[in-house]
Amino acid sequence: MPRLWHSQGEGDFTPLLSWLENKAVQRGLVLSQTEFLSGPLALIDNGDCQIAEQGKSLLRLSHKLLSISQRDIYPLHRKDQPPFDFPLPPRELCERIEQPPAWLLGLAPLRNLQILARGKGRYQQWRLTNRLHKTCGIIYLLDIELNGISAQHFCFCQTYRGFTKSEKLLTSWQRYIKDVFPGQTAGVSEIVALYRRHPLVVHHANTSMQKGRPDIASQTKRWLKPLLLAAFSNEQGIILDIDTEYLHQYRVNMRKARSLLSLCKGAFEENQQQHCANQLANWMQNTNVLRDLDVHLQDQVTYQQILPPHLHCQADKLRHNLQKERQIAQQRLSDQLQSTAYQTNKQILMQSIAQLNDGDKGQKPATQYGRKRLIRQLNKIFVLTGQLHDQSPDDELHRLRIALKKARYLAEFFQRPKTTKRLSVLASSLKQLTQDFGLFNDACVQQQALHGWLDSARAIKRPPSENIEALTLLLRYYQEQKRQTKYKISQHLRLLNDPNHQSALLAATQNLI
Repeated sequence: MPRLWHSQGEGDFTPLLSWLENKAVQRGLVLSQTEFLSGPLALIDNGDCQIAEQGKSLLRLSHKLLSISQRDIYPLHRKDQPPFDFPLPPRELCERIEQPPAWLLGLAPLRNLQILARGKGRYQQWRLTNRLHKTCGIIYLLDIELNGISAQHFCFCQTYRGFTKSEKLLTSWQRYIKDVFPGQTAGVSEIVALYRRHPLVVHHANTSMQKGRPDIASQTKRWLKPLLLAAFSNEQGIILDIDTEYLHQYRVNMRKARSLLSLCKGAFEENQQQHCANQLANWMQNTNVLRDLDVHLQDQVTYQQILPPHLHCQADKLRHNLQKERQIAQQRLSDQLQSTAYQTNKQILMQSIAQLNDGDKGQKPATQYGRKRLIRQLNKIFVLTGQLHDQSPDDELHRLRIALKKARYLAEFFQRPKTTKRLSVLASSLKQLTQDFGLFNDACVQQQALHGWLDSARAIKRPPSENIEALTLLLRYYQEQKRQTKYKISQHLRLLNDPNHQSALLAATQNLI
């Protein structure tokens, strides 16, 4: 049975290996080294610590990747020769590894994998063989020294059935190790703890309901603080411009906090509540330009696919111009996030939220308040849906999109830990609706930008014909994308207009009490 031994402290494996080698000779076994790596070490995960959440660690030692778990240590073999350059999307990493493990394939492509800690390390692989040169057991040894952290030593022993001498020897060796390093426990939790406080590791907001019957004022405060801290934890990722997901999650948490302040009217004094909401609105507005440019650049591969070969150079020029604009927008936002004014306003806002005074509805039970507010929000959605038709302008669809998002947040926030299935289905249904509306909004952003670029190109006295042709083709494509997405949304709208479906959605709110 494979076992992992872990120790933290000074020293290395040399004395332990000497003991094992002497005992092996007495049993007619040979201990030989089959692999050795030494050099710079990098600890790898993404901002969500998805690898650590699985009880594993991924390290780059010299030119190899090593996987460590509670039960094993093993190298991940590459298909190509160039070194891994992080940050790197999980999908691309898997493509460059021969037979990637299931846990690596299962990583969600939210944030790129990146280096969260550096140091130096040494990896050894040793093999026990008998007189017939058959492998009886394998030992994997790993020394880790990360900056500012004491050395850590890992030893993994793999034995094979049928080789009793080897199995008994490695079992006694493990007992010897425990005698040399008493009180040490096996596991990779010590490694995980090394980078939990890294500035690129984000915090996820705990938005669960309090136990008992909390009032709406105290419950809303309990939600606002973790949402804002979760938003702020993405700032370093935005500043370093490692991954667009940091900006996305910053906006998501800010939007949820704004929605809470908007939806929970009467929970706090109106002027205090409005002051906090205005501050969040200003911060969100500062991110709009960079977010729109990210939307355009994410579709650059699509640009190449849409345009015929003779216009690919126009797509390259457009990408180059967008990247220049994005660099300016990213630097502007980075400067704002690092400014003294922003940091001061953050502290003031957190103090303001902690000191919010109860409004006329602040003492109402949170679940009762949430149910009434959700019913009101659903009825608002039904009214907006009934007013829409095939020729409705985009602004009216966007109003419905915002209303749906707020209903979704209400359903998610006010769910009890043991909520019934119907309320979960309601939250999931609203989530799917908002995601489809999000695709429609992205198509609108692309269309609006292309209209502006095309108008600017035509305003030139002698506009390049290829540029006009490329922009026209791209505009037609996104107009078609928008039409198709709008058709998909119309299917949702027909369902939302169905009285039976409306009754089912309203009935789900009964589970809030």
